[in-house]
Amino acid sequence: MNSLLFILLQINVTEDLSNPALTGELKLSFWEMALKGGWIMIPIVLLSIVAIYIFFERYFAIKKASTTDIPQIHL
Repeated sequence: MNSLLFILLQINVTEDLSNPALTGELKLSFWEMALKGGWIMIPIVLLSIVAIYIFFERYFAIKKASTTDIPQIHL
């Protein structure tokens, strides 16, 4: 499966490189690429922010719960 994918990607790359209009160097910033993604990028970005928030909230909650001291009984 991986070799088939590699062959398909290799064919697409070689076809693109053979096109004279695409041989120039193209540089896009991350922001420009995100804007070219269209409207679908809006929910992806929002869900990414929510996922990062949930990750850190759970991380700190678990860290706090694991360091809670258990009172010792002195006899």
